[in-house]
Amino acid sequence: PLSQSSSERDRHHKSQIKMNAKVITTLLVFFLVGQVQSYKILFLVPFPGPSHWLMLKHFIRELTEVRGHEVTCITSFKFGEPLNRYQEVLIEPAYPIREKFPLSAIFNTATYSSDYNNLFLYWKMGLLTSRFALESQAVQQFIKRNDLSFDLVVSEQFFQESWLMFAHKFNAPIVTISTYGYSDFMDRAMGILTPWSFVPHMILDYEDDMNFLQRSYNVLVSSVDYVIRELYYLPQQDKLAKEFFGDLERQRGPLPSVRELEKSISVILINAHPTLTKPRPSTVGLVNIAGAHIRHPKPLPEDLQRFMDGAEHGVIYFSLGAYLQSSEIPPAKRATLLKVFANLKQRVIWKFETDTIEDVPKNVMIRKWAPQN
Repeated sequence: PLSQSSSERDRHHKSQIKMNAKVITTLLVFFLVGQVQSYKILFLVPFPGPSHWLMLKHFIRELTEVRGHEVTCITSFKFGEPLNRYQEVLIEPAYPIREKFPLSAIFNTATYSSDYNNLFLYWKMGLLTSRFALESQAVQQFIKRNDLSFDLVVSEQFFQESWLMFAHKFNAPIVTISTYGYSDFMDRAMGILTPWSFVPHMILDYEDDMNFLQRSYNVLVSSVDYVIRELYYLPQQDKLAKEFFGDLERQRGPLPSVRELEKSISVILINAHPTLTKPRPSTVGLVNIAGAHIRHPKPLPEDLQRFMDGAEHGVIYFSLGAYLQSSEIPPAKRATLLKVFANLKQRVIWKFETDTIEDVPKNVMIRKWAPQN
């Protein structure tokens, strides 16, 4: 009887082990299924900057083609290539940013007094582009739809704060992407303070070892930025949000402020890297992603490859980006640049948007567009 009882206990124990193994296996299956399931993501790109879009579209490609998620994007740009699980809500026509913000003034000599003009330029540009995109018929229709749901809202972090209201509409967490690097308000959104004693404001070209006068001016510019942003700029973005999301307020009650929405951002992905930026405090919500959009390189055009291979002392690539254009540089400054390039040992590749440039030195190659990958 004792041996029989022991045998029964062994059988019961083995049966229990098998049962536990089945339970664990089932839980693992559910866990793994949950890890590979597709999420619905709303991707917001209201700013009509082509260079911004060139970076952000890489994240859309990664989310759809590699990660298998469904992405709906509000943008001024067509993606330009077929993508699975991708839908566009186009802002048409795109905001005429070159007409509203002429480039000629940018190439004028900068002075301390112009720093404040630059701040107001950002705020004005943010308010105008935010309103223009929200007034788009396609965006208006999208806001009115109540049959949509999203698991996550991803938005560019570039002076379109009223657009964070989409996260409130869909009860979704927010992740933002800063295409231009750090700014003080990102620190505040993540609950930390920016030490102005050694962290220069984003519009200043100071280093972290500022002298007393530079630190004083940095504190002044940073203070003006903080006060005007809190008392003027964010309230203006609040007005935009209430104007265009008024139906949501009538359905659910008072809308959160833009300031509250900023503080609810889960993560800010920043186009920066510690080796390329000045020292500053950080926290887990601020993630450096510089280079995340870089793809595997393709072979260079033959003429460009030969030009670079023949450079005994190396190559300098000079580009102002997609928005600022070298062709807009005043003739006198253009001549100065060519003179400087001619005196260099290195060869220079200059992204220049027209063929009308004259007196190009032998060590300089002009290209309307250079390969990005």
